Amino acid sequence: MDKRETLKVLALDLGLTNTGTALLSFDGEGFSVDGVGIIRTIPDKGLGRALDDIRRCRLWLAELKPLEESADAIVVEYPTGSQNAQGFKAYGMCMAVMASFSKPLFPIRPDQSKRFLKPNQKQNTKAASKQEVIDWVSMKHPGVLDKRITVAEHQADAILAAYAAQPLLETHYENHCR
Repeated sequence: MDKRETLKVLALDLGLTNTGTALLSFDGEGFSVDGVGIIRTIPDKGLGRALDDIRRCRLWLAELKPLEESADAIVVEYPTGSQNAQGFKAYGMCMAVMASFSKPLFPIRPDQSKRFLKPNQKQNTKAASKQEVIDWVSMKHPGVLDKRITVAEHQADAILAAYAAQPLLETHYENHCR
């Protein structure tokens, strides 16, 4: 039996303080998880906001660039719906980080990911909860998530984003792996 080519997918749940990471292999039909992680950028209140934001972006990029190098494509669940200045700043920083990637990028809104688990629900109904996402990922890929819920939720969101992007990745796979 021929071994199928795989597309290495870096899936991210971008967040200013906690970014969930997952490196997956996609064979055109399904995923296997090669590894998960978390990138933490804790504020340094002694620097002042502007310098600390720059420091945190640099830390983010320093952690993400080696992961990008190991991937053929990147899926990102990015924050939306900012209700305050801090949230909007985080959104802008996430956009800048996504713009820095040179690999094919597949951005996914959080509602697209969460609705992947509940595709038949109406637009205005509640999407999947954090626990439902963790449970679903744990069922599909036992033992890959961190035991700490505050870490696992970001890793699970990254993996779920890859599943939500699967139709796009299938097209990319067809064009680049066959």
